[in-house]
Amino acid sequence: MREQAAKLKELLCDSLAHCLHALGPDVAVFLSGGLDSSLMLALANEVVGRPLPAITVAASLNHPDVKMACEVARMLGSKHYVHIPSQSDMARIRIKLWGRPSDLEATGDGVYYACECAAEHFSAVLSGDGADELFGGYQDHIKNPVPATFENRWNRIWYEQIYPLQRVAIETGILVALPYMRPEVVDYAWELPLELKVQGGVGKVVLREVAQGLVPDYVLIRRKRGFCCAFTNC
Repeated sequence: MREQAAKLKELLCDSLAHCLHALGPDVAVFLSGGLDSSLMLALANEVVGRPLPAITVAASLNHPDVKMACEVARMLGSKHYVHIPSQSDMARIRIKLWGRPSDLEATGDGVYYACECAAEHFSAVLSGDGADELFGGYQDHIKNPVPATFENRWNRIWYEQIYPLQRVAIETGILVALPYMRPEVVDYAWELPLELKVQGGVGKVVLREVAQGLVPDYVLIRRKRGFCCAFTNC
């Protein structure tokens, strides 16, 4: 496990270095306070040698996800931008998305709002999309950890997340990079045995090993939530 985790960390750092070089210095990280985004922020900070800023969106400052993200950002020394939408923000976005092509509408209000907020401060942002699909972060991975489950999730990510996210990014004027989706990381993830992804009812096992000592321990045991889950009450 340690050998595979070390190799995965090396590949993720290489991916982040490539993304950050291409994006330039004006970049932040979407932070949910979960494993994927927290690890990405920690590794990105290592790569650039300084704390990168982080962005979180939520329905309320009191949401547990916001508190978790604030704690992670504080521990990693990152300037943290937390955006809470007003009712008029939500109405404006829903009107904007209503009747649009299905892939744009499928991104949801939260992703659109997050991209808008990122574009207010930065020219580019890093997003943790792909980690769940590659390393077994969903309940169906845990309940049925077989190749077909991973293949099904992987096939769905493109039209459910990646293409819509890129469309929204273009529309809102922000560049979005996906370090977990770099081909070298993807290829290595597919080579890993399933028992390094799901063990004893826990997913993303090898990713948790990479994150040991880099993120707070409570992040390692936090149940899976998406970047905009704290936004769903809006």
